[in-house]
Amino acid sequence: MTQRLVSHLRYAALAIPNFEEDRDFFVKHWGLTEVHAEDGLSHLAAEGSPEPFILRLRRDEKRIDLAGFAVASRADVDALAAKLRAEHVQFVHEPQALTGFGGGYGFRVFDVDGRVLEFSYGYETREARKIREREPIPVKLSHMVFNSQDLAKTAQWYVDHLDFTISDSLVTP
Repeated sequence: MTQRLVSHLRYAALAIPNFEEDRDFFVKHWGLTEVHAEDGLSHLAAEGSPEPFILRLRRDEKRIDLAGFAVASRADVDALAAKLRAEHVQFVHEPQALTGFGGGYGFRVFDVDGRVLEFSYGYETREARKIREREPIPVKLSHMVFNSQDLAKTAQWYVDHLDFTISDSLVTP
């Protein structure tokens, strides 16, 4: 069995045209906390998560900008990059110091459908608080939903290249 190098989903980065309205929705109705903001860019954290943020919003046409994943160590970042390079996965950039909010060390690649994926380690974390039972806010980011023209091909890419396991899927007619 292959050692899984990706430890967990860190964050989703979305481009949205109704920036202020959507950001306010995530803060007021979802209970996320804005932890960093620039003009047209917002980083939102979940109170129960040590991740510096779980959602990055950017003002632009609607799309998924990227999915960010954690890797357990700097050596694992380099090992995963070497594995993906050997498998001819297209890189956005090689492992390097990350300059965005939270920092860290990591790299970005394109998946089979052209989505950007980031793998990182050593980023800043934040103090998580214990969420009260039945408190109606997200504790952490546990999954993302991607649309795909070819579900089998996309799922197999994640299994083959990232050692992911298929837990479930939703196919609509």
